[in-house]
Amino acid sequence: RMLWFGMLGHSSAMWADQVARSWLVWQLTGSATAIGIVSVFRALPLITVGLIGGVIADRFDKRMTLLITQMWSLVIYAAMAILILGGWIELWHVYSTAFLLGCGMAINQPVRTSMIPQLLTGSLLLNALSLNSIAINVSKLIGPAGIGLLIAANGDNVGPAYVIAVVVYIFIIIATVNIDYK
Repeated sequence: RMLWFGMLGHSSAMWADQVARSWLVWQLTGSATAIGIVSVFRALPLITVGLIGGVIADRFDKRMTLLITQMWSLVIYAAMAILILGGWIELWHVYSTAFLLGCGMAINQPVRTSMIPQLLTGSLLLNALSLNSIAINVSKLIGPAGIGLLIAANGDNVGPAYVIAVVVYIFIIIATVNIDYK
């Protein structure tokens, strides 16, 4: 359950960030090309670092690796919140943090997925894999819709979206610490 709640939170934050980051880039530049470049910066690590993500999942303690990637994301979201709310945000901040988040996601996903078979067996494993897929797909709806409403309610300010991401990641880290994993 803890791994699933963490997955739901992580995936929701990831999709919400995509909407918030795109909106922020539009506010900063008014350029659709700049929004596309953010997606490239975010996807590039998934293609490159993702190749070693599975190796990391196999060679290192999964819970500790997961905690490190989650703290990594927490720090990046906190930096974004501070930069936005302080009025210091620049386009290069958005690009570089998108790249850094992509690096964390490229490691987080294989580690999280590889933990499932070690936590459960038999028919519970099939249920857990199905629930994992549900969490990923449900979060594609919940994250962007929730963040869109939050941004609209705050006068197009994306700062509160990153504050919420920080809070969500604190809960994700607590959930991960509480996973009964050997």
